[in-house]
Amino acid sequence: MKKLQYATALICASIAGVTFADPPLNAAGYIDGESITLDPQTGNYTVTYFGDPGASKGGTDRLITLIYDTPNKIKPDVKVQLRTGREQDIIYSYDVSNGKAAKQDIYAFSFTARTGWFENSNLVTNATASSQFAAGNLAGTAQALESKLAYAGIVESTRMNQSDKWLPEIIFGESNKAFRMRWQAHPNQKPLDDIKPGQTRRGFGLALPYLPGYVKVNFSGDGKSFGFPGAAGGDSKIWKDLDKLMFGGTAPAPSVASLGPKILIPEPFNTKALATGISNDLASWVEAGQLSENLAQRLRLSLAAIGDAAERNNAGGVAGNAGRVFQDLFSRHHGMNHRHIEEDDEEDHDKASKHANHPELSRLAARAIAFNTFQLVKRYFASQR
Repeated sequence: MKKLQYATALICASIAGVTFADPPLNAAGYIDGESITLDPQTGNYTVTYFGDPGASKGGTDRLITLIYDTPNKIKPDVKVQLRTGREQDIIYSYDVSNGKAAKQDIYAFSFTARTGWFENSNLVTNATASSQFAAGNLAGTAQALESKLAYAGIVESTRMNQSDKWLPEIIFGESNKAFRMRWQAHPNQKPLDDIKPGQTRRGFGLALPYLPGYVKVNFSGDGKSFGFPGAAGGDSKIWKDLDKLMFGGTAPAPSVASLGPKILIPEPFNTKALATGISNDLASWVEAGQLSENLAQRLRLSLAAIGDAAERNNAGGVAGNAGRVFQDLFSRHHGMNHRHIEEDDEEDHDKASKHANHPELSRLAARAIAFNTFQLVKRYFASQR
């Protein structure tokens, strides 16, 4: 029966003079006439695609040309200050600036920190998930959060400093154990308080019980609306290439290396556990090319010795091995001392950006590892009182 229906359809098509064939493709693999072209003068892309300009009104497919104003014409920089807060919290305060040579305002910025968020139940604001976590049921916790957390659910952002013209959010995903911190100029607060060329916005921040580690801060410029409704056939090559252009790495916005919450401070406090966490996080600095593996191994040995000394209640051993860590760090950045580990002041920031980093250790990595070691020792001695 199906063969008969198919044959009938072919006969009808032949009689009607209809030809069933895929549209011809050009050298780029697009439908003939489609293209994505970069204008090297403006940095914008001219997009010509085959689509329906009035699909909701029953329009006819034709070639449409749009301009994609890439949101990467910005010159971002970020400075971070670190200080201790209440209980286990570390307070992060970010000042974000946009260089005078920028052609767009900074509209949003974010960074992702992969860490074991399940370890800290007070960050889980869903009541069912919190009760499951308290009962030690991690599978139940994940299930309770699944509907909200497919890397799209927003965690209550009361722990993030904000102005009423910027919208903060913390997003975290069960699948990759990652926090994503994001700030965006509030779309409902007109005019937008985005960061114009030559301007700085101060005091973006958050307080979390995590010591700092390497993060890459990503920025978005306030580009003009693209207005792309979708190419004909969502699986067409131009559709996929536009997806890469808008959301992938074809035209990435600038990013800046900085510090963000990475290493959980255990509660109740345990020196050896925190020393292990600091040691494990050294791998991210090595991966980022800001710490040599040889120096990382030396630091791991000293951190392990701090943890072992704490287990034996050997205060002298804790202090002595911490001294070795500081010596390894500060000897590679002459002029750097304990004052620099909390405050990213103008003088220190200029040194970090204008002077060559030590081949074994960047200034940013030195600052983070020194801060973490100082916190480790400080909290050890506080726990002995």
